[in-house]
This record gives sequence, structure tokens and C-alpha cells, in this order.
Amino acid sequence: MTNHNFTLIFDNSDPMQFYDVAKEFLVEEGWDEDDIPDDVIWDKVGDEEARAWDDAVKYGLIPFLKGKAVLLTGAVHRWNGTYAGGRIGAFEDLFYDLTKDCEYVRITDEDGRLYIEATHHDGTNSMEVRILTPHAKDLYDDWQYDEGPFHALSERQLHSLFHDDSAYSAPPYVARDLFGITSTPAA
Repeated sequence: MTNHNFTLIFDNSDPMQFYDVAKEFLVEEGWDEDDIPDDVIWDKVGDEEARAWDDAVKYGLIPFLKGKAVLLTGAVHRWNGTYAGGRIGAFEDLFYDLTKDCEYVRITDEDGRLYIEATHHDGTNSMEVRILTPHAKDLYDDWQYDEGPFHALSERQLHSLFHDDSAYSAPPYVARDLFGITSTPAA
């Protein structure tokens, strides 16, 4: 049996995870635990979720992958079904496109591989993020102009080739290289 390293980077699918921290913070500010109005607690829950987002994403993941060309591949859920999806580009742009209009976002690192799930009203988009090598980026640029050795491949074929071959892409190892986590239990 293989041992997997799993790190939860961000997950706002359960707002109750922020509830106790928010309530504890309000008590420290002088509120009586039994007299805190629900709207005050839920405002603080929103603040705690925003803080967690800033720590993990805005000041963590985005700067860590800034300037890197990435490949996102996975499943896109729409009102009319689930489809294979993939895009190549700058991480920040693709990340914000993926999470736009999404209520919940879950970001995990499993054995260095970065996964993002973004839930919207039609379902959940699930993507893996891989960093392209400079050679793959050049090949992609050629492919866009119908040039180079892969000009005849479809976009999906090119994504599969880049995803499956370490000569073209690699996992970003976010937990290890950004957060310094070297060993975590499997989820």
C-alpha cells in the first residue's frame, strides 16, 4: 500500500469550520458568549474565511505560482453535463477564471500534485494544476500558430501529452515548497 501525503490548503465548503474561531475571537473582544447576536457571529465567520483565503491564496498560492505557465486539466460541470476541460496560461488568470462566480473552493496538495475544486450553481469544476516546462511553453506557442512538431494535435491531445510527460510538465509541490510541509497523513 502506498503512503500518500495530503495537505488541505483551503476549503470554504463548510462555514462551520470558521464558526468556533469567530465566536472565540468575539468573546476575547468582550462579548458574553451567550449574548452574541447571530448576525455578528456570521459577519465574523465571513471575516475568518476571508483571512484564510488571503493567507492561503492571495498571499500564498498566487505569488508562489506568479509568472509560471501552467496547464489545468480536469472536469468542467455545466448545466448540460460534465465535460473534459483544460487550459494553458498564467496561473493567476486561469485560477480566477476557474473560481469566478463559485460559492465554494477547495484546494489540496496530494503528493505534490495541486488540485482545485470550484463549486458553482451548475456543479463543481475539478482541475489539476501542472507547471509547464519552458520547452512545453515554446511548443504550445508554436501549436497556437499551427506550427511545430505537435501542430496536428487537437488541444485535448496536446494537454494529455503535456500532462502525462515529465519532459513537459511537473507538479508544483505547493505544500512542500510554499508551506514547508514535508509529511502529512492521507485524507
